[in-house]
Amino acid sequence: MKSLSPAIIFVLMISLLWSCGESQQTIEEEPELMEEEAAIEEEVEELDISTIHVVYFSTPDYAHWRQAYRDATNDEDLLGVFENMNEPGQYMVAERNDGNEEQKEFFESEQFQAMLEASNAEVSRIEYMDARYGGDGSGIPYRLGIAHEVADFAVWSQKFWDDQERREMAGIKTIALSTDAFNPSMVYVWLGINDVEQAREMINTEETKRTMDEAGVISAPETDWWKPAESLN
Repeated sequence: MKSLSPAIIFVLMISLLWSCGESQQTIEEEPELMEEEAAIEEEVEELDISTIHVVYFSTPDYAHWRQAYRDATNDEDLLGVFENMNEPGQYMVAERNDGNEEQKEFFESEQFQAMLEASNAEVSRIEYMDARYGGDGSGIPYRLGIAHEVADFAVWSQKFWDDQERREMAGIKTIALSTDAFNPSMVYVWLGINDVEQAREMINTEETKRTMDEAGVISAPETDWWKPAESLN
């Protein structure tokens, strides 16, 4: 029997436990945000996204890795693959899963680590998330990922959506909003970018910094700029 390549073994092991388990998290909402949060949750539910994980990795041969992934999974749980604009060869893949607890256990297992050592892809970090909002990013060429911790998610969320119009004027669209599955105070924002320079100018303004302070951001934001690893249809 023909043996599997290391890349195929890697992607098979990543997708092995997607069908296992379910996780649920109850979030206490401020009364004034209940209507807004209900609308957000409804849209997420329509997109069939509940719990997701994002894997950051490097590979010397993306085309080989991508074909192996496609052969193993048929892209059923794939949300997107992007390449870091500042670090060529560094990628991120976002995927649905059926429970962050079970997925985390697998990624931390000796079995996965052994398979990882035998593959031609090296994982730098994995983030486990509970989706709060999901939008359509079709046709938007670039992405900006922002991660930071907040004092109070409800307060931060209100301020974030209040600032939506200013972002849109800079050609920035909210694509996804999630919180860390194991630390709900950690927020992940995924923005669609049409003009990178215009977006850089907007997020570096004093107004943006003041808005983040007022929203209760308590950690220095981590930002990454991404481009699709393949054409967006």
